[in-house]
Amino acid sequence: MALKAGKLTGAIVLDRQKKVISANHKAKELFSPRLNSSSRVTLSDLLQTDESDTLVTNLENKSTSEIVKVNNHFLEVSISRLLIENDQPHYLLMINDVSDKIKVENQLRAKIEELEFLNQELDEFVNVVSHDFKTPLTSISLLAELALREDSPEKQRDLVKQIRQSSIKLKELLKGLNLLVDTRKNRSDKVELIDFQERLDLMLSEYEEKLKEINGEVIADFRDAPNIAYFKAHIDSFFSNMITNAIKYRKLDYPLCVEVKSRKEREYTILSVKDNGIGMDLSKHINKLFQPFKRLTDQGTGSGLGLSIVKRMIEKDQGYLEVFSEPDVGTEFKAYLKEQA
Repeated sequence: MALKAGKLTGAIVLDRQKKVISANHKAKELFSPRLNSSSRVTLSDLLQTDESDTLVTNLENKSTSEIVKVNNHFLEVSISRLLIENDQPHYLLMINDVSDKIKVENQLRAKIEELEFLNQELDEFVNVVSHDFKTPLTSISLLAELALREDSPEKQRDLVKQIRQSSIKLKELLKGLNLLVDTRKNRSDKVELIDFQERLDLMLSEYEEKLKEINGEVIADFRDAPNIAYFKAHIDSFFSNMITNAIKYRKLDYPLCVEVKSRKEREYTILSVKDNGIGMDLSKHINKLFQPFKRLTDQGTGSGLGLSIVKRMIEKDQGYLEVFSEPDVGTEFKAYLKEQA
């Protein structure tokens, strides 16, 4: 790895015992305070890693270099022999701070890995679309043919209603697919200090009439962790999907109650949403629960994408999602969220 031209390079001269004889200002700055002490320091004292022995071992009759981390900086350390007196070997160290370059390389590597991951998921998308979109499209085609052959206006109306239901399902699949694709794109959201109560109140305003209709209530307690530095759209999506599912999979003969809480645990802020709905048998359904386009019951409507989207967003933000459920008792989702920089 070549040293960058036009940038001040640190220089250190070592004697044959690999102790520092002299160092320029840049080297003292990079290795402060080790080079500022009055005692003679060795190469091992400076690097404090096994790289010091590796550098000298590999030196032989030619220069060699390594990348080492010192004082939270990545340094390119090149060493070569010097013959100063009595043909006794001395050593010249040239040090260059390559932290910015390493950072850019790591970012580029992460982007390459992300693109490889997206390409793999694109193959999955093709399979999902070809499979799940086939049913409503086939249904629409067959129902339309039957309607054209049918003479009875009443039966024609029934067939048209079925066509409409299939088209609604297809529309929901397309909408859900677009949402899922958006979560795979590069994130451009701005990190903000999110007030949980404020976001929940705003989201619940959209469900006010529906909750009144079904005699449902949402009880919130954010006292233990009222806010988080996070992405507003991701918190809104979590609340929206959780409340939507609670309403959709409620007990039809029992008032819906949803409890929303937050608390801190180690490096996470835990956001919990618990309902008293129909619940599910996780031993049977856990493997399908977060798969795109999978629905576990016929109650309610939807594309089956909500949980997949929520899980993807949380994991993309270095968190994770847990689920607890019991048939006829209810379901609880716990989102373990990490503060975002």
